[in-house]
Amino acid sequence: MLVFLLVIAAIPAAAWLLRRGQSFGARGNASLGVAGAVAVGPRERIALVRAEGKWLVVGITPQSITLLTELDGPPAEAPAVALATPRFSDLLRSFAIRHADRT
Repeated sequence: MLVFLLVIAAIPAAAWLLRRGQSFGARGNASLGVAGAVAVGPRERIALVRAEGKWLVVGITPQSITLLTELDGPPAEAPAVALATPRFSDLLRSFAIRHADRT
């Protein structure tokens, strides 16, 4: 019974060690990193990757990673885009105001 409990206790400890080991590798490689990503489908995304001083735009699917373009320099900050649809809080507030007048 004691051996069974030790095996059960070792499983979360092993998982913790594996996660901890992966984070060490990510911090150690400063020449490669994902600067940002945008989902374009349920399992597809476009990512901006910094690799060895180059900026790459890549398309990522479950089956492959494809280089879309290489940028000349670091990307410029994009201007903020206005939301085409109102926020949920704004819709809820307007609904509450309309129905408060009816009561």
